[in-house]
Amino acid sequence: MHEVRAVSTSGILGYGFPEESLNSCMEKKPHFIACDAGSTDAGPYYLGSEESFVSREAVKRDLRLMINAGKEHNVPVIVGSAGGSGCNKGVDDFRHIISNIVRENDYSFKVAWIYSEPNRPDLIEKCIAGKIHPIGSSENLSSETLQSLHRVVGMMGPEPIIKALEQRADVIVTGRATDASVFAAYPLWQGVNPDTAWHSAKIIECGAATAHPKSHDCIMTYIRNENFTIETPNPDKTLPWKNVAAHNMYENVSPFHLYEPGGILDTSNAQYLQVNERKVKVTGSKFITNNPYTVKLEGVEKIGYRSICLAGIRDPILINRIDDYQTFIEQELERKIKSIDPTIHSDDYKLTIHRYGLDGVLGPLEFAPRKPHEIALLLDLIADSPERSKAFLAAARTLVLHSHFEGRLTISGNVAFPFSPPDIYVGEVYRFSLNHVVELDDPLELFEVQVEEVGVVHD
Repeated sequence: MHEVRAVSTSGILGYGFPEESLNSCMEKKPHFIACDAGSTDAGPYYLGSEESFVSREAVKRDLRLMINAGKEHNVPVIVGSAGGSGCNKGVDDFRHIISNIVRENDYSFKVAWIYSEPNRPDLIEKCIAGKIHPIGSSENLSSETLQSLHRVVGMMGPEPIIKALEQRADVIVTGRATDASVFAAYPLWQGVNPDTAWHSAKIIECGAATAHPKSHDCIMTYIRNENFTIETPNPDKTLPWKNVAAHNMYENVSPFHLYEPGGILDTSNAQYLQVNERKVKVTGSKFITNNPYTVKLEGVEKIGYRSICLAGIRDPILINRIDDYQTFIEQELERKIKSIDPTIHSDDYKLTIHRYGLDGVLGPLEFAPRKPHEIALLLDLIADSPERSKAFLAAARTLVLHSHFEGRLTISGNVAFPFSPPDIYVGEVYRFSLNHVVELDDPLELFEVQVEEVGVVHD
């Protein structure tokens, strides 16, 4: 194929995009429509809990528009990392959303569901064989640690999506996938040069993030073997070439190298030409294949249950002594808990006090002058059971409210609570504990591709 035209509707499925922008893109006759739905930006909770961080209603709105456009123009629709975390339940949740869209529009089409939670015994075999390697400062992984993790997903490359395209799926919903793989799969399937296929995929994976002014919107790319062109369909936006070049650094440790399953995208010799104020042409990128083929693994462990409390302080005397006061609260809480139950160990709970207005964001790295007129304490209590989480937070909150400090003038309350009840039970807490890559003999071996016909059958 001489040229592949692609539409990326938004940075995250469910964040929204102007319908007019999608319609404008469809006038250019794209070969596929895609959107990534996943991110770890929202933290480990969503992989642990299997919940989506975008509402079902918002996802349905975006997906309905994409499927409508795909049906009208007979082009496939691809969604990556369903549900945000890409867990199996995230994919299954899309079954309900798509079935509603099918029923409401009297549609019928072929859907591919791609699951990304690997079989744990298979991963353990890989671990024992020395085929799982840490990324960055992560530690070597033991089979015991791998077995104990609450949930694990593999970040698929383009190959499972290509398999679905080969089976002529009209809609493809994947589990966890790299952002760029969602957009590289179709052009690679069509034989486009991997150099331009991968670089264009990296640029459009976040929708119109490179356009100005910033907003959730569509973007379009024209991919050829020698170059690719990015264009914003929105007449109220511009596309500065510097924004396109800088996007290589987005969620990436290097401005020139992007590690993907099967290889590395090298943009050190890429050139960016401003065709017009809404269009940029890119040349000179290179994709270097790797052997062995590896995919990243993401995994979480459950570490407890969280309760929080927000308390405001405006007393200048207490603010000036907040360091000593916090130390006293932490020590007194430990003493109080042990007096209730001597068997409770300090590892059974953790109190963290965030001091917003003082150093709540940077903590000990804060460099601004310490002259706040008010601060907000966020008490964060994680314990090994919901009951202890609530009880220990209540104890900490009482200590913060009533404890004495040097120079104290108030008779009773030291802080003000904005809510009643002041304590909020948040629920389960998870931690990312797997940041590794695994060697694969086959890019498809961790991922299950299911293809089925959905919708109304007409005689």
